[in-house]
Amino acid sequence: MKDYEPRHILTKKERRGMLALLMVISFLVSFYFVEPYLLRKSNFNYSTFSDEIENYYRANDQDAQDNVVIAQEPFDINEITTDKLIESGLSHDLASRWVKYREAIGGFDSVEQVNNIYHLDKQWYKANYDKFRLTKTNSTRTDIKPVKPTELELFTFDPNKVSNSELKALGFLPRTIAAFEKYRFKGGSFYAADELKYLDGMDSSFFERILPFVAIDTSEIQAVVEMGKELPLTAPDTTSKILETKPILLDINESNVYQWQLIKGIGPKYANRIVQYRSHLGGFSNIAQVGETYYLPDSVFQSIKSQLVVSSPPTRRLKINQLTADSLRLHPYIDWKQASIIENYRQQHGPYQEVDDLYKVKVFDSVFIEKIRPYCDLVL
Repeated sequence: MKDYEPRHILTKKERRGMLALLMVISFLVSFYFVEPYLLRKSNFNYSTFSDEIENYYRANDQDAQDNVVIAQEPFDINEITTDKLIESGLSHDLASRWVKYREAIGGFDSVEQVNNIYHLDKQWYKANYDKFRLTKTNSTRTDIKPVKPTELELFTFDPNKVSNSELKALGFLPRTIAAFEKYRFKGGSFYAADELKYLDGMDSSFFERILPFVAIDTSEIQAVVEMGKELPLTAPDTTSKILETKPILLDINESNVYQWQLIKGIGPKYANRIVQYRSHLGGFSNIAQVGETYYLPDSVFQSIKSQLVVSSPPTRRLKINQLTADSLRLHPYIDWKQASIIENYRQQHGPYQEVDDLYKVKVFDSVFIEKIRPYCDLVL
């Protein structure tokens, strides 16, 4: 038997493959050197159209200025809140960026500093420049130490109810006041005075000075705790009957996180979610909206809806004749496409005279229009 001898020649198929590969490589190399001569750049002179080009850009700038929302009233750039900035025509992202930038630098020294905010609309800045006010400079920067005790007039305060102006009077730093506002906006509450020392920017020595003046109203908290306790075994049967015949009625637009927890089936988690969803909507217009709260089981909603009432309309409305699509889409009922259509129709046909004008937009059905009706503000 002969030993196996390896082949050193290519088959017919392999030779054809090699030839095709060489041809492709040759073509690419040739094209690389020939391409500059085949595709010559145009030497067209655009200078003869310079006036038309300039007029085109000027017209675009004018259109952009016409679409800018102008704040109705002057505002203090060191005091204005995120919600007020959104009402003045900024998107939610830009409004948040404004507040964060202001906190980072410890407050604005001049009106011109506003222009340093990343991605701030230059047209909006120019149109609203006359509305900017600066009553206080950043003399209270976050890197400055708290005011000396001899310069403070301390007074008793409840951290769950104190206002921003009162916090300033007590000597709190802007960064700490912002932490207060953010924590309470998310539905958080203070159960003990020691929790204050964990706030951003809280100085330990300053905390020790204000600690004797902290007075937390525990009446609402105690009510929640008592409702969560089981009835003693020796309690008379009439107690449970009283609880059944006299259920708690809750105003869905006025109740805070504690009060929501007075209803059986609603704990801190569900209470916070309901309050947050109410804030995003701008207030509830009917009881059924509570059932739309994120991750709130329908079984829980069905068990509590008989204890819910609504006595006041939504507190925050959408100025559909002023807001841009970026601002409109922040509402839970309006997506990006619907927000763009609302803005485009307004630009083409003029301001909305009544909410029923939305029916003229064929893509909107009655379900959508009736959902947003309570939140529409037709102010020009």
